[in-house]
Amino acid sequence: NYNGTNGGRIAILCKEWLVGMIGLNNGNSTTADVAKSFNYKLGLFWHNHFVTQNFAFTNYSNDIYVYYYILLKHGLKNFKEFVEVMGFTPQMMKYLNLVGSRVEAPNENYARELLELFTVGKGPLIGPGDYTNYNENDIVEIAKILTGWRVLPITNENTLTAQFSNILHNQGNKQLSQHFNDAIISNNGADEYKDLIDVIFEQNECSRFITRKLFRWFVDSEITEDIEENIIEPLALILRNNNYESINNNSTYYYVIENVLK
Repeated sequence: NYNGTNGGRIAILCKEWLVGMIGLNNGNSTTADVAKSFNYKLGLFWHNHFVTQNFAFTNYSNDIYVYYYILLKHGLKNFKEFVEVMGFTPQMMKYLNLVGSRVEAPNENYARELLELFTVGKGPLIGPGDYTNYNENDIVEIAKILTGWRVLPITNENTLTAQFSNILHNQGNKQLSQHFNDAIISNNGADEYKDLIDVIFEQNECSRFITRKLFRWFVDSEITEDIEENIIEPLALILRNNNYESINNNSTYYYVIENVLK
């Protein structure tokens, strides 16, 4: 039974995740055990950040396993690379309709979530279709950038790897708004998505947005002006100054989370 087999696999994966978060819980946990448990808990944070859902009609046990693997593998690594990789997992592509988005019919779902939920956040409405950190035209242009990507059928050995079709891709220039310094992203085939990520992460709000989310998840849902000024901004600056990379061979996020919890 295909659905039964897949359901069993998902149940096993969920059990591993839950047990991993709880840890040994026997009073004999080592530092390594605590670190492993924390990694599973951080995976839950990232699952809430890069949210998806199950699809019974897809190759979903394999898709979810790849998604889960990416959550744990990249959870304490470079956030910019994390966003880039997560966007083209089959699970995310199917959930936010990147699959089938093509030059004559671009789909805006992933473009919108990439900005609103994953990177810079929406911000207060400051004008018609303008949300402080981006506007509706940015969504339209980013949707064009993301055209041409596919997921192959389950029978294909490359079904877990995103595939690019230049024929299905919008090959014109894409003009972003003043929120992204009026950047123009020219046709660059499969690498155009990377060009987009570079432009997005030039915005300081990326570091503030993810630092606030970490604070709300691990500490408190309320962020006062004092917390914003004396905790969020200094830690966000550390992320930017290190290009979201490691600090002295330790994850930048370890440093940020450690200081958030103090």
